[in-house]
Amino acid sequence: MKLLYAEDEPAMAEAVTDILNCHNFMVDAVQDGQEALDYARSGDYDGIILDIMLPKKSGLEVLSELRESGDRTPVLLLTAKSEVEDRILGLDLGADDYLPKPFAMGELLARVRAMLRRRKFVVTAMAGVTLLLLVLLGGINGVNLWLNSRDTDMLLNALADGEGTIRPERGGPGFFGPPLDGDDAMSAVFFIVRLDADGSAVYADTSRISTVTEDEAVEYAESAAAAGDASGREGRFRYRIAPSRDGRGSVAVFLDVSADERSMLIVAVLSLLAGAACWLAALLAAVLLSRRATRPIAESMERQKQFITDAGHEIKTPLAIIRANADALELHQGESRWSRNIQRQTERMDELMKRLLTLARLDEGGAAKLVEMEFDVSALVEETAAQFREPAEAAGLRLSCEIEPSLHTKGVPEQLAELAGILLDNAVKYSAPGGEINLALRRESGRVTLRIRNACAEPPEEPERLFDRFYRGDSARTQSTGGTGLGLSIARALAENMGASLAAARIGETEIEFTARLH
Repeated sequence: MKLLYAEDEPAMAEAVTDILNCHNFMVDAVQDGQEALDYARSGDYDGIILDIMLPKKSGLEVLSELRESGDRTPVLLLTAKSEVEDRILGLDLGADDYLPKPFAMGELLARVRAMLRRRKFVVTAMAGVTLLLLVLLGGINGVNLWLNSRDTDMLLNALADGEGTIRPERGGPGFFGPPLDGDDAMSAVFFIVRLDADGSAVYADTSRISTVTEDEAVEYAESAAAAGDASGREGRFRYRIAPSRDGRGSVAVFLDVSADERSMLIVAVLSLLAGAACWLAALLAAVLLSRRATRPIAESMERQKQFITDAGHEIKTPLAIIRANADALELHQGESRWSRNIQRQTERMDELMKRLLTLARLDEGGAAKLVEMEFDVSALVEETAAQFREPAEAAGLRLSCEIEPSLHTKGVPEQLAELAGILLDNAVKYSAPGGEINLALRRESGRVTLRIRNACAEPPEEPERLFDRFYRGDSARTQSTGGTGLGLSIARALAENMGASLAAARIGETEIEFTARLH
């Protein structure tokens, strides 16, 4: 997704641009209103973020000129003003949403995503309406063309067989049309020319047409006969040449089809105009309803995130009370396996809530507030790996590291350290006894790549499902190892926040490998 961001404060623009880039948005940042207007008119943007207080042209002026020129790109207004009038004016001018300063970065990201979802809803809806109208109008005009062509052929054949009249016993066009009779011959505009065996005209009847003389009729007929075709077209006439009933020569009937073609053209134009009106009405309805249609989805997602956050904070208090009561119970009655179970499960629940809150913060974009910097990835990964040597040895595992020295990247060191820690902790917990954990850090195809491989008793058939929250390849696995089922979900969320990728793959029959590709 490509965004245009107009902000006159350089420090603010740089921070917001970096965060948007980390969330896979391509951003063009400008510092005044005139530049924003020029970029918006020359570029193809999925959305525009406008600060109202811009030099040269205000954000409201830019918005007004864009809407007047017919540009319907979604616009999110940022304002430090708290007056309701400014917000109403912005929305009346065509803004899709507004956000007052100061704002949480997570809220900005959520509003941008909601704004783009509305545009996607409109585009998808209009694509469906356009396809439906094209099929409907094409079908109507196609059937009209077929019916008109069929009726013309039937009338022309009937006139040729009857030499200018329609025989009473002649069958009509059947379905979609009345039977052919003398009235059809009376209303048709045509002329007849008799030809001898050599194709020369011997008689011309132009009594049923006023715009063609006998000489012109003869010229038409002899030209058609010379072409050697039994039927065809000459100018505005469709013709048919049939043997005469007396067997001496042939009869050429020329039927004027210009009125029918004009009628078909009028039907086509009117249907296109009606289709265009319906399309515009559907577009207006989609634009008006898009906010209402997508609001329940956005609100549901936000409520889910808020529920996790609120529930996490609310559960902390009873967990603390349970732990305090367990300590008091041990103090008065001594330690027992029951009290140890209470303590162990309380600690597990506490860890689970911490991880749920971490995921909620990552989903809201909160982790992106950390400052990015250039740092030594090699040193950081080596330091993180050192922390897991003793746990690995205690579990009967060997940790081998192949780290290319002096690899640097730009990002948040704390996030990468947590990502590497989660992957190593996962390897220690789920490696087969007596196995080996292989960690490799090197530059591959221009990107710093971290690979962690380990053998496990039963590698999952679908390794990517390991990143699903609370996924268990083995129903008893999480309980027996003390895991929460959220570690790898957090690892992938951290990778996405860093603009990196994290994937899992099965290697052979017994090994699994996690690969994180950084900048």
